[in-house]
Amino acid sequence: MLAVTLGSMRAEATALANMPACTATTAVTIAMANGWINRGINKLFRTALQAGGESVYRKDLMMTLSVPGQTIYQLPPDFYELKSVELLLSTNVPGDRIVLERFTLNERPYLLSATPGWNGEPFRYMLVGKTTQDGTDPGSIEFLPPPSSNTKINLIYIFGPKPLVNDSDTFDGFAGFDEYAVKFCTRDMLLRNREEERAQLFEQQLSMIQADVLSGMRQRDAAMAPRVNMTRDVWRPRFTRMGRFR
Repeated sequence: MLAVTLGSMRAEATALANMPACTATTAVTIAMANGWINRGINKLFRTALQAGGESVYRKDLMMTLSVPGQTIYQLPPDFYELKSVELLLSTNVPGDRIVLERFTLNERPYLLSATPGWNGEPFRYMLVGKTTQDGTDPGSIEFLPPPSSNTKINLIYIFGPKPLVNDSDTFDGFAGFDEYAVKFCTRDMLLRNREEERAQLFEQQLSMIQADVLSGMRQRDAAMAPRVNMTRDVWRPRFTRMGRFR
């Protein structure tokens, strides 16, 4: 792990652009530079995710659905993409598990009602969108029928990059991520100063760094060749097998 700080990346970007240190009143302010660094990190994050998927950024979160009748639970703040939802069939960890399937909005009224007659086992889920756009709500996940007390769920998800705000905030610069963010910021600094020719040189460097990272992420798990996934059929509730609900 190569830990770099927001302040050091901004200082390197200004040096490459031959500009004075950013302040609140310079042509390129601290807020501008910090925003460009974060956008550069986000752009390369999406590239790495496209190439390597869960082999690059992945977390497991064990959730306990402890409130009887509560169906909606908040997702973690760094949630980016859901990979799997597992229901633990026993209280022991790791224990026996099944993978849950999504339900649709058309299926929701039936699953939310008392009609199914189940004892509260959640056998389907659905992601619930954000309720605000101010960054305070990461979204939620809903389980139906209403789960019983102390039901355990394991979420496997891709986590997104945390925004860098303070100069002391650190970032994992492995695989050239920090170099990309620095030069992304440098390019936008030069464009801000109408130095298009110099900015084009950094644009070319960004393309090369992106290609290198993309190639490296695709080979991150090179121990075995790709193979077909072998697993049991997804568990289905009884009423679907009886043809009552599709």
